[in-house]
Amino acid sequence: MKLPRIRLNGSLRWQLQLWHGLLLALVLAGFAWTSWRLQRASLFARVDQELEHHAQLVIRELHPHGPNQSPPPRQPPPPDGADLGPPPELPPDQESAGLPAPPPPQPPQPPEQMEEAQLENLNPLLAKERDDQDLRKNFLYEVVWGPLERILLRSDSAPKSPLQPTAGSARSGFRIHDNLREYFEFLPSGECILVGKEMGDDFASLNRAAWILFAVGGAVLLIGLFIGWMITSGLLRPLITINHTAAKIAEGDLSQRIPMPSGENEISGLVRVLNQTFSRLETSFERQSQFTADASHELRTPISVIITHAQNALARERSSEEYRESLAACHRAAKRMQQLTESLLALVRVDQGGRGGERITCRLDQIAGDTLELLKPLADELHITLESDLKPVTCTGNPAQLAQVCNNLLENAIRYNASGGRVTLRTSREPGFSTISVEDTGRGIDPDDLPHLFERFFRVDKSRSHGSGAGLGLAITEGIVKAHGGKIEIISQLGEGSLFIVKLPG
Repeated sequence: MKLPRIRLNGSLRWQLQLWHGLLLALVLAGFAWTSWRLQRASLFARVDQELEHHAQLVIRELHPHGPNQSPPPRQPPPPDGADLGPPPELPPDQESAGLPAPPPPQPPQPPEQMEEAQLENLNPLLAKERDDQDLRKNFLYEVVWGPLERILLRSDSAPKSPLQPTAGSARSGFRIHDNLREYFEFLPSGECILVGKEMGDDFASLNRAAWILFAVGGAVLLIGLFIGWMITSGLLRPLITINHTAAKIAEGDLSQRIPMPSGENEISGLVRVLNQTFSRLETSFERQSQFTADASHELRTPISVIITHAQNALARERSSEEYRESLAACHRAAKRMQQLTESLLALVRVDQGGRGGERITCRLDQIAGDTLELLKPLADELHITLESDLKPVTCTGNPAQLAQVCNNLLENAIRYNASGGRVTLRTSREPGFSTISVEDTGRGIDPDDLPHLFERFFRVDKSRSHGSGAGLGLAITEGIVKAHGGKIEIISQLGEGSLFIVKLPG
């Protein structure tokens, strides 16, 4: 069953409290209603048992030999002056003993006189039976109707005008009216037995029990709402802290972190993830700020060179040779700006996931060999020996981006090598990976610089560079390798050179 949506413009705490209160109220109401119904059913079961038992007592008093026994037939009275015959003769022993003769037979009484005599004899018996069973204290009463719907018996506690049951399909049953619970039964001899009890006090007790249940339920509801408020306040306190911390971060204070709650639960997991997100966000903003500053610094130099040479050339008339030198300087500055712009665009593509270009099955040995041929002039210029050990390996990727990886690693190994050094390029196959390794015999990298080697615009030692790199090559290389699902490793010792190993899945 889908619960209805309740829209509250207040806090989440009030929504939880409302649902908690509704659920608790329903549970308490169901418990109170069930308890009251069970108590009422138990009361009626007990009273019905008493009524049925008392009805059986009345039936036994009316018919000691069983309810199916019919009363003896009534004889019509003899006519006046009729001869009743001689009196019965006494036995000889009784006459000789001088015993009195038995009374002569009396004529039968009319029905009205017999019913009155029967009632006079029945009432004391019923009263005695009730006293013996201690039934008067239960406020029981009984009414007996004869075959002619005439009341044969009515106890003192019975209603003055009792309502006689109607003979229907049910020969016995229970009924309730006017705070009276009654049991009736029609006998085969024609009488109707009605036994009842006045239940005003019992119903008053049930009403008091209902009010007690209502009061106790209300108290439990208030206590439950108070406890629920305390629990929800404790559970939502971390969310309030998260809200305040996020507000401070939105205002620009990226150093804020959410305090970790005690224990391991869903809130602590959320706090951990948010703190990690905030840390990455702060790092990203710092890198972005640093990147913007470094890019501005790198672009400012060639722009300043172009402006300076242009101003000098325009300040006065110069010779064609001087104009040629100024244009050459502007051309070099423009080339540097172009190189930096292309690197920045490559970084943008890397930041977007490095998904540019079509990915196909590539021969890494061929890509590495072509790159090696392209950089031979630079190696010859710097007196660096290039060696290769290219085993046939394949992987899935973008050929242009993989060529850029090889180019960056080889160019760094050449430029950051000692004069007369050696650079070795290898391709090989490892379980689950295709590898490209570039090893040089340079001075190596300081261990303190290794963690920052792939940071943008980071230079290990500017005095070792034979070119004018911007410090973006290794950052671009790492981004491309990660975009292809691979990883890059560095092994370097000062004075012994460096080894870069690229592992690509394939």
